[in-house]
Amino acid sequence: WAGYLERDGRVSLSIDAEAGDRVLVKGMATVIEEPNVGGKWVPIAREMVLRYRGEEGLPYLEATSEEPRWLFFVTPTQIKSWRGGGWATKYKHYQW
Repeated sequence: WAGYLERDGRVSLSIDAEAGDRVLVKGMATVIEEPNVGGKWVPIAREMVLRYRGEEGLPYLEATSEEPRWLFFVTPTQIKSWRGGGWATKYKHYQW
């Protein structure tokens, strides 16, 4: 998929938290680094592993550290968020 983004950087991201919060992002992905080992992606990957997996995720990162990885930056062109709280007015036909 990285090759596709390199040719056409249009992306859509869906971020969905267990609590029901959601964010939809449309944007353009730009290549920061092509596949490499030990590049700028390493501290970013470490931060992500610690945030989402905790200390127990570090062995995975270390075991796969010799695998080349791309690094992309996404510039948002549109962001929509939702925290629940009922229906949007345009879809609701009656007062409850």
